[in-house]
Amino acid sequence: MNNTQTSCDRLIRSRDRLRQALNQDASPGDDRPRQPFGATTAEAWAKLKGSTSANIFTAVLQNWWHQHPLRLALQVSAQTAEVVATPVAQKHPIALVLGAGLAGALLMRTKAWRWLSVSAVFAGLAPKLIKALGTQQKA
Repeated sequence: MNNTQTSCDRLIRSRDRLRQALNQDASPGDDRPRQPFGATTAEAWAKLKGSTSANIFTAVLQNWWHQHPLRLALQVSAQTAEVVATPVAQKHPIALVLGAGLAGALLMRTKAWRWLSVSAVFAGLAPKLIKALGTQQKA
């Protein structure tokens, strides 16, 4: 019976250690909960932006997107969809979900992602990326 009691005690202590490790108790003045598994998205993004190659790539990608002609069209269509979809979602939420499912099924059936030429996308992005890498190495 002594063996059982020590096994139970060890199990309780082990669970307490696991609970403490997962909770990572906050400091006394800090009331917000801690995330048990690694960094938040903002912290991970900050670390990623700190690296030189990721910084160059994200800057080139952002510049490319800000100059892309579809950017304005997508912004206008997103605002229009929000204005149109909000009243529909309030009145007929099930119809909106069914319509979204139908649109998704239509996209899957027509394989719309094949309409976009990957080579055309990279043809516009690759020269800017190479130019940015070249200027970074000179500096």
